[in-house]
Amino acid sequence: MDLPLPKLNRSKPLPLDRKGKPVKDPYAIAVKRHEWVDLLLVEGMSRYLSDEGYRVSRLAEVAKLTGVSKVRLMQVLTRYFWYGGGIGSVYAVTWEQGGRGQGRLETNIEKVGRPNANVTFDPETKWRGANMCPDLLKKWLKLVETHYPLGMEISKIFDELMAPTLVVIPAHKRQEKRLFVEYGYRAINDLDLKRKRVGHIDWLQKHGARVGSATDLCGDAIDIYDLDGTEFNCYLKYGGERQEGIGKPIVIFAVSRRSRAVVGWFVCLEPESGKTYKHCLFSAFTSKARVLSRLGIKEKLKGLVYGMCQQVFFDRGPGISESVRVAVVNGLEIDQAFAEPFRGDLKGLVEGIHRIFQERFASLHGGYRRTNNRADNEKQAHAEEAAVLTLEEFEKILVYAINHYNLTGDITKVWINDMLQEKFELNPAGIFNWYRERRYDGAASDWTDAEIYLRLLEVKELTVRKGAVRLDGGRYSSAELKTYFDKRKQRARDPGNFTIPVRVPMDDGSYLLWEREDGTFTELCETKETHRRYGRVMRVGRKFINLWLRAKRRVTLALGKSGEQLSKAREEVLAEATERQSAATETGGTKKQARAEKAAEHKAARAKEQRDVLGLPPSASQDEGYRDGREDGLPMAPSRVGRSPLDATLEMLRAGLGQLRVVAPKAISKSSEGAPTE
Repeated sequence: MDLPLPKLNRSKPLPLDRKGKPVKDPYAIAVKRHEWVDLLLVEGMSRYLSDEGYRVSRLAEVAKLTGVSKVRLMQVLTRYFWYGGGIGSVYAVTWEQGGRGQGRLETNIEKVGRPNANVTFDPETKWRGANMCPDLLKKWLKLVETHYPLGMEISKIFDELMAPTLVVIPAHKRQEKRLFVEYGYRAINDLDLKRKRVGHIDWLQKHGARVGSATDLCGDAIDIYDLDGTEFNCYLKYGGERQEGIGKPIVIFAVSRRSRAVVGWFVCLEPESGKTYKHCLFSAFTSKARVLSRLGIKEKLKGLVYGMCQQVFFDRGPGISESVRVAVVNGLEIDQAFAEPFRGDLKGLVEGIHRIFQERFASLHGGYRRTNNRADNEKQAHAEEAAVLTLEEFEKILVYAINHYNLTGDITKVWINDMLQEKFELNPAGIFNWYRERRYDGAASDWTDAEIYLRLLEVKELTVRKGAVRLDGGRYSSAELKTYFDKRKQRARDPGNFTIPVRVPMDDGSYLLWEREDGTFTELCETKETHRRYGRVMRVGRKFINLWLRAKRRVTLALGKSGEQLSKAREEVLAEATERQSAATETGGTKKQARAEKAAEHKAARAKEQRDVLGLPPSASQDEGYRDGREDGLPMAPSRVGRSPLDATLEMLRAGLGQLRVVAPKAISKSSEGAPTE
């Protein structure tokens, strides 16, 4: 319903203009201006403010209708919004009003803008309300800032400390309690009083993590591990009696974003991949006792820390592979995030950690710095020939360097008052343990080493045929699986082949892990035929042996049709085999061959360590090396365990194909899959 406009108090003298003459009736002027505003906002304030085209056209129409300039209409509308709306906001303001510290006509400290409930029901009432005075606001904010952090609630601060000071103000011109509460809660957010009241940690966990954008939450309220790998600027040697160079190692770090501590690492010779990132995650989540034992370190290194996290941040590349995503998100139940393309600054923390350790290794034999300095450039040119460290010695020094950094790193910007009050060790390892001991972040969800390793493995559904499963050309079985297969075959409603879930070990190809229906795991060992076929070859090496067998079968089919010799056919077969090889294992010289052999030796050591993590006994084939001969007529394999699978494959290719005599490619029809036609 339309409410009557408030009547003008005629007891007060009319205001004067600049010439000292009384202005026209202020009430009549306010009514006229209010009509202009109603015409401008006839379709609502939202459309007028948001639709620029409508605003321009409406302003022109009202100016033409009222005979008032567009500039004047905009001035009136601006004043209407500035003073809170209502007819009181468009009263005439003379040269004596509107300045700093000057009150407006008939307002004083009375409430302006939207009328309160009293005015709605009785326009003549004196209980019109009042706005907040600047002096009272300063006093009130001082009380809130002092007493709220001590545990006093806003309402109690007003009732006990503020309300008694308002009795000198007339009741009908006294500010309402609602205004004090509103300004009080606004001050709590502006002055960050909630953090002072409950403490930094409780504020993060109970209050800070409930508000803000996703970026704010990931950057402050939870702990994140940043992972990134790089080729270290330090050349290595094979070691032992062999002194061939093996190039530079790949080092992957896992760094806690909250404490800046290095919680995990992985050193290898193969390029970055999803598997290497999984190894680094396993190092970050588990104890370092096995690594120290493998490296022969008997000292107690207090700077080596480990623990779970709530999110893992990868660089774009191997970290975004499907196998890593499934292992992290589904297996470990951890959030996964990636850097945006061409945004190296988003992984600046782990990049900075890499630079710190690169600088520490630059002074060693084989290490160097990438700068424009002449001395550094000269050392880089001779770094490869000056290398003396082996892969194991490099990792041993790296472990000591990580321990030293975690105990002495300067990270003052991540300190909080709670740490200073408790006199905690203010270094990366100390701060990491400080959060972990209080069971914050992901530390509350601890798993055993075996559980973490199993969750990182790739899961496959393999079909069971005759009590065995097949993967990468190999067959795996056990007595338990054969018994289970026989029972399933006897079920009338399930006569066909069925699948079972298995987990594929990262390095060892001699076994699989079958996940039973009750959630437990058992080992599926490779069959004797598979062992005779592949010997002690890592899983990646079996792909090259399969490639060799396919090449041999193709040539054998050709020999069955003709005995003519053609060098071009041999070159095509070798080119096809070489083309299928990955660039990471391509051998062309002594250095690359030695690097591949050292990588295979390193993988064998990791495979043995992984069986120890799972609690499995040592594999019978782990100490045998390659077999001296094969029953299926394959070329003789090297007997040394450290021999590269790729090197053995290439030797087999050269030995087998060098004696073959094949027909010309023109005589082989590509229309059929198997047998060629003339």
